[in-house]
Formats: sequence, C-alpha cells, structure tokens
Amino acid sequence: MTLPELQSCLDSLGVKLSPRLVVDAPAGVMTAELRDALAAHKPALLRLLADRPAEPAWPPAWPPRPAELAEWPVEWRGRWGRRANELQDQGIPWPDHERQAFIEVKAAMSGGSI
Repeated sequence: MTLPELQSCLDSLGVKLSPRLVVDAPAGVMTAELRDALAAHKPALLRLLADRPAEPAWPPAWPPRPAELAEWPVEWRGRWGRRANELQDQGIPWPDHERQAFIEVKAAMSGGSI
C-alpha cells in the first residue's frame, strides 16, 4: 500500500493520527494490513504529521450539545441521551455519537414518530 493509499484509507475509516503517530480508530477498523502499512510508512507519516497545523483541542468543531437541544422537551432529550449512549457503546467516538443521535432524534421528531 502506498502512502497516499494509506492516507486515503485511514481518512475514509475515520482513523486519526497524532503527531506522535498515536492511532485513534473506531473499534475493529485497524487490520493487520493497516498496522503493517503504518509501520512501513512511519518515517514519512511522522514528517507529514509534524508539518500539519495543529487542530485546536477545544472547542470541538461540533458543539457537543447544540443550543437547539436545550429547547427540546425532556422526553426528546432523554431519547437523544439514550441513543448517544447506545452509539458510544457500539464504538462510535465522541462527539460523533452525540451528533448522530441528534440527527436521528431530530429526524424522528420531524417525522412525528416521537
């Protein structure tokens, strides 16, 4: 696997690399082939990561709890929280699990199924 192929694959799988090559990946994503490719391209990846501008650690790109959520009835907020917990238990990282739960509950609200 070439370096550009590796980068594309990691991006598509939601794998994030820190400047020290610490891997943050969803559960079950890191195959032996990906680990071997990371090891093979480690020097080049370290150079790329060192040159990449640092992402701000806070605040996250998506607010963990949108202002709109505060206006929802308690029942809907409870459903959002339970769904976010289910998604997190399935291995979806923060804040992605909260975002996905928000989208799902909002769609259900709009469709009248709540």
